[in-house]
Amino acid sequence: MQPLMQLLRWESAIITRLEFELQIEREAASQLLDTHPALIRKAWHSQRSAQDTADQLIALSTKEKTK
Repeated sequence: MQPLMQLLRWESAIITRLEFELQIEREAASQLLDTHPALIRKAWHSQRSAQDTADQLIALSTKEKTK
């Protein structure tokens, strides 16, 4: 599989998990992904799973809401 397709599928899996866990719309989940480009880049290069990456974003999102 082409690397770009792998990246797109990985990002889509993250967004799907964010939608489900946070009960938000796909656009909001995508925006959450876009607000943490360094985290996403590091996770991709470290070959972290989409689930682990989404869980990290969820933890950050939850922490930001409680501030």
